[in-house]
Amino acid sequence: MFPRRFASLYFPNLLTDWLVRRDPALAEKPFAICRTARGRRFVFAPGRCALESGVLPGMSVADARALEPELELFAYEEDRADKLLASMADWSIRYTPLVSLSPPDGLVFDITGCAHLLGGEWPMLQDIRARFGRFGYDIRVAMADTPGAAWAFSRYGRRGDAIIPPGGQKDAIGPLPAAALRLDEDVVLRLNRLGLKSIRQLIGLPRASLTRRFGRELCRRLDQALGEAGESLLFHRPEEPYMERLPCLEPVIHRAGIDVALQDLARRLCQRLSREKRGLRRACLAVHRVDGRSQSVEIGTGRPTRSEAHILRLFSEKLGQIAPGFGIELFVLTAPHTEEMTAEQDGFLESGHGGKDTLPELADRLATRLGRSNVYRLLPRESHIPERAVRRTSSFDDTACCAPWPANPRPLHLLRRPEPIEATAPVPDYPPMLFRHKGALHRVRRADGPERIEPEWWRFRGPARDYFRVEDESGQRYWVYRSGAYRPGESANWFLHGYFS
Repeated sequence: MFPRRFASLYFPNLLTDWLVRRDPALAEKPFAICRTARGRRFVFAPGRCALESGVLPGMSVADARALEPELELFAYEEDRADKLLASMADWSIRYTPLVSLSPPDGLVFDITGCAHLLGGEWPMLQDIRARFGRFGYDIRVAMADTPGAAWAFSRYGRRGDAIIPPGGQKDAIGPLPAAALRLDEDVVLRLNRLGLKSIRQLIGLPRASLTRRFGRELCRRLDQALGEAGESLLFHRPEEPYMERLPCLEPVIHRAGIDVALQDLARRLCQRLSREKRGLRRACLAVHRVDGRSQSVEIGTGRPTRSEAHILRLFSEKLGQIAPGFGIELFVLTAPHTEEMTAEQDGFLESGHGGKDTLPELADRLATRLGRSNVYRLLPRESHIPERAVRRTSSFDDTACCAPWPANPRPLHLLRRPEPIEATAPVPDYPPMLFRHKGALHRVRRADGPERIEPEWWRFRGPARDYFRVEDESGQRYWVYRSGAYRPGESANWFLHGYFS
C-alpha cells in the first residue's frame, strides 16, 4: 500500500505566459492584461517587461500608461484561465490519472503510487518543471502528504526545496504566512491585526477559540494541511472522444461490406450525439487493413448535424477512394469537431419533402465534391469601405454579424483593388460623360449618383469617395468613383471598382 502523496503545480504568470506563447515577440515588449470593475479599468496581470517598468497588478491603466507609455493592453477573458488549466489537466495524464483543477492558477496531482514510474519524486518534479518550461510557462511545484501542504509550499515556500518528506508537513508549513491556508482575505487581515502572521502560531492555539473568533473554515483548512482531516478533491475528467470502432471477424473486401460497417458506426455515433445534445462538424472514417496499412476519408459540415442519412450521403461521395486490398479488419469512425446542437437546429437539418436536401445539406454535398474552400457564404461586415464590407464564411451557424446589407446596390463583381481610369465630367459633382479603361473608350449613356462614402477615421486616413453607377453605349454597367473633393486647377482622380453586368 502506497502512502498518499500529492503534488501542487502553481503558474504565477499563467495568462501572460499564454500570451507570450501565442506571440513570442511580446517577450521583449511591455504589455499587460487589464479588466474593468465598478467602472474602473485596472491592470490585472502585467508582463515581465511591464513589471520591470514598475507596472503592478491593481494599478489603474492611466497610472500604468504614465509609467510605461508604450504599454500594450489585452482584454481579460473570463474563462481563459479555466480553459488553460483544463487543457493542461488533459495533457498531465502522463503523470497521474487523478488531476484536480485549482483555479485560477494551479493544478493538484494525486501522485500516490505514480512517482516510482519516473524514478522517484525528484525525477518526476524535474520532468514536470522541464516540460512546462519548454512550453513557456513559469511553474513552481511542491510535493507533500496533503493537498493543502503542497498547495501552501508551492506558493509560499522556498523555491528550491519543493519536496516535503512524509510526515514533515507540520515543520515545513509552520513558518509560512496564514494566507497559505487558502483562507479568505478578510480572515487573513483579522489574523494579522492580532499578530497571528504564521501558521506555527495558529497550530498551538485552542481550536475552540479559533472557531469562535474566525469560524470553522480556519480550523478545517489547518487540519487539512496538517493531515488531521481529510480533503475531497474533484478530479478532472478528460473529455471522452467521439469515436466508434467496429472490428471484423472476417476481412471486408467489397464496397457493400464497407457500406454496412459505416452504417452501423454512424448509427451508434449519432445516438451518442443525440443523448449529449451535440452535432458533428467534422468526421473521419479510418480503415485498417490486414496488411498493416490504413486509409482514411474525412467529411465536414457547414453546421452541426447528427442526421445519420446526411452523414452517410456525404461519406458515399468519398468511399470510392478506399482500396480494401486483401481485406479490412477494423473500422474507426471519429468526430474530432463537435458543437452543441438545439432541437430547432435538429429539425431544420432534417431532409426536406420528397427526400430532397435542405440548403445546408446541399452545401455540404457540394463542398465534399468541390472542396470546402470553394463553397462559402457572403455576409455583410460592419464597414463602410466596399472592399471590407463583405466577408466569407463556410458555416451556416455563423451569425456574428450585426451589420445590414447596404441600402444602395452593389456590383456583382467587385475588384480586389480599384483600377485607375481617365474620365471627363461636365461639372465637378456630375457623373463622367466618358472614361477610358485599359485603352478602351466608354461613352456613358446613363448614370446614377453620387453616393458619398467617407473613410473610417479609426482605421483609414484618406479622401472621401463619390460613387456613380454608369452604363455605356453597349449596355455594360460599371461602378466608378471620384476620389477626394474637387479642387480648381487640379484634375480629379477616377477609379473603376466593379461591374454590375
